[in-house]
Amino acid sequence: MLTRLAGRLAPSLADLVFLGCFFVALGAGSTMISADGDPGRHLTVGRAILAAGAIPRVDVFSHTLAGEPFVPYEWLAEVLIAASHAAAGLAGAVLLHAAVIAVSFALLYCQLRRRGHGALLALAVTLLAAAVSAIHWLARPHVFTFLGVAVFAAVLDGWQRGRLSSRWLWLLPPSMLVWTNVHGGFLVGFVLLGVYAIADGIRAALGTDEMAEPARRRLRQLAAPVLASFLATLLNPAGPALWQHVTGYFGKSLLVDLTDEYRSPSLHDPSVRGFYAMLALSAVGLAVSRRRLALQELGLFLVFGAFALYAARNIPLYAIVVAPCLATSVEGIDLRMNAGARARHMLARLTGWLAARDAAYTRIDGRAAGHALPAMAVALTLAGAVATRNGASLGVEIDAKRQPAGALAYLKAHPPQGKVFNELVWGGYVLHELWPAQRVFIDGQTDFYGEALTAEYLSVRAAEVDWSTTLDRRGIDWVLLPPDAPLARTLQGTAGWRTAYADRVAVVLTRDAPRDAPITRPAPAALDTAAAPY
Repeated sequence: MLTRLAGRLAPSLADLVFLGCFFVALGAGSTMISADGDPGRHLTVGRAILAAGAIPRVDVFSHTLAGEPFVPYEWLAEVLIAASHAAAGLAGAVLLHAAVIAVSFALLYCQLRRRGHGALLALAVTLLAAAVSAIHWLARPHVFTFLGVAVFAAVLDGWQRGRLSSRWLWLLPPSMLVWTNVHGGFLVGFVLLGVYAIADGIRAALGTDEMAEPARRRLRQLAAPVLASFLATLLNPAGPALWQHVTGYFGKSLLVDLTDEYRSPSLHDPSVRGFYAMLALSAVGLAVSRRRLALQELGLFLVFGAFALYAARNIPLYAIVVAPCLATSVEGIDLRMNAGARARHMLARLTGWLAARDAAYTRIDGRAAGHALPAMAVALTLAGAVATRNGASLGVEIDAKRQPAGALAYLKAHPPQGKVFNELVWGGYVLHELWPAQRVFIDGQTDFYGEALTAEYLSVRAAEVDWSTTLDRRGIDWVLLPPDAPLARTLQGTAGWRTAYADRVAVVLTRDAPRDAPITRPAPAALDTAAAPY
């Protein structure tokens, strides 16, 4: 009895991967919720859906496009975010996304172990992938794409290698149904399916009879689940129009160029150097390893490597998909081949020590019979967040260096009148704090606002020609911008505008305010914050 109970409580290495990722993400909770304004927008949309019991079909969040058709392609994720926030405040939203991230990398570890990789190697590669992906650990719906990629990659890999029967392919259509309604990244699922299908197509067309016949069989097995997965994508509030919406964004060069996460990762950015290290290690392993990658693995390395080099937001997807390829390459590297006698002796001792440790960890891992510890940890953390939801629960709060917390506190105490011209990356936070009393000029969902309005926003923010005419035409009565924004500096010297609030992060300027209206300036300690970058 006690032995069985101990087995239930003892964590497996997959459990430890889950717990490690979960608590690291939770520790960065303030950054996850404050890195940009998008979490605030998603919370607001989800809150609106829950309040109305219906998904909005027209825009009710901006005054610039009010009443225009609205494509709610992340509605399910937004409902989950809003529900978690209602239960446990900002910490609830962070807990939800931390759990999704943690499950994704626990699944990756399990995939590596089922491929036959040793416990230590699987653990090391999984932790490397998690560390590389942490560049994009945010409280936003895209983390559900981490999970979708982990599920699709594990099922397709297991099936292609013969460890899973073709029945497992029927897990993909219901997974795609959920994925489609939480995030537009469901397209990546079809990229994975395409790589596997093309690899088998090449084998069927160019391979020997021994290779071609199994490839043809796999293609037949894959066809129906792929079709069912496609049909599952049509089961969303927008129907077939969802495809046009999520693919149309990539043709809008202004929006793509404007979004930092769509830019290529720079080696000058310390946060992406782990990715380049993983990329280099994978390339070296591919060149010197005695184990050759299967055709679909080579395709995954090339396709997702190109995706990650094109846009930094694809780095986590690269890390999850290419981790098994890296493990295979590393396992086939023999450092003793060209080493001297002394070096071979030292390497043999090191290899023996690692093998003994690996065997020990494998035995420990095998004794774990359940996932009680992660479940208990999540339940206790959630209970603590619920109990303290009205404060900075679990230390999660809006980072005043990234979002205009002081300005919004002022605006909540002194509700503004009329329409706002706001900083784009703050739009979601403004919605979270002031909607429905206030609607924004623009926010981070630029795929909805489009290039024309975004270009207009950029022109006005830069105080270019006719900025005053545009503010008048749009009926703008107040402005929320960083103090160093050209428009903010211009308005501070323009008759008819006055500063209602100012700190180092944000300035609130109002039109035609009374001369005796209060000007609020924070205490000197608050001036330590830097202006939020655009």
